[in-house]
Amino acid sequence: MAATWHETLRNRDPFRRIFSRLKSMDRRLQSWSARSVGHVELRLSVSRVLIARLDAAQDFRQPSPVESWLRRQLKRTYLGLASLHRSIARQCVHLSWLRAADTNIAFLHLYAAHCKKWNHIHELCVNDSVVTDPAAMAEAAYRHFSDLLGTTNHHDHTIALEEIDDRHFDLSALDQPFSVDEIWAAIRQLPHGMAPGLDSFTSEFLLAAWDIIRDDFVEAFGKLYELNGCGFHKLNEALLTLIPKGPDASTLSEYRPISLIHLFAKLVAKVLSLCSRRALASSSPPTRVSSSLAVPSTRTSC
Repeated sequence: MAATWHETLRNRDPFRRIFSRLKSMDRRLQSWSARSVGHVELRLSVSRVLIARLDAAQDFRQPSPVESWLRRQLKRTYLGLASLHRSIARQCVHLSWLRAADTNIAFLHLYAAHCKKWNHIHELCVNDSVVTDPAAMAEAAYRHFSDLLGTTNHHDHTIALEEIDDRHFDLSALDQPFSVDEIWAAIRQLPHGMAPGLDSFTSEFLLAAWDIIRDDFVEAFGKLYELNGCGFHKLNEALLTLIPKGPDASTLSEYRPISLIHLFAKLVAKVLSLCSRRALASSSPPTRVSSSLAVPSTRTSC
């Protein structure tokens, strides 16, 4: 893993360097998986046929030591492949409440195929008309959720925050550069067992390869601290998808959008949230609320 990470041409931009190295690592890991594991179902079928032929041969003659050894090895391999096959199927259906002995592999395959068909949007009702073209549905979804976000409007009044709580806090720690300990603490608190991001990696990769990728990630955080976002778009993309709220969803208001972002963007958000949490922990809820909260808009808006 270390050789694969460092063999990529070193780019002066840490964002682009991390992006290219993650892509190279993903290709190498997929190649390694194909060589070491291969097609699981095909290997299961071959092992099953060989075991059946060796068992049938035992009915007519005594197996040789080599055949006995081969049969034991095939059974070990078959059990390992069967466990791997079931784990892959369970990951496809995302049923965390399902126990290991509650169902068989056929149910997992059927449920995964059903979810894939159910999540596909065939048509949408937009302004009393039915839209079936994928590009038109994407454009309608973009307009719908953009309108929900709204725009900034001028207000004649605002909230005087100093009237709510006139205490002052020392927030100078938030202006300090990101430290290695802060980044590592955020990595350890990232949720585990989640779907991989656009770069095909999860938080488990950060835990396992932190000693290898640490320097590049720390340099990228330093660039963010300097408010230099050049090249950050490589790691700040998101894939949006719509999840139906019910079985008969037909309009965009009956769908819930979710996003799939890069692993580095998840880590940045986690580090910022932990920094904000420490700052908020030093303050307590306000004990006095003033009744005169409405002031002219010349005050600083919240």
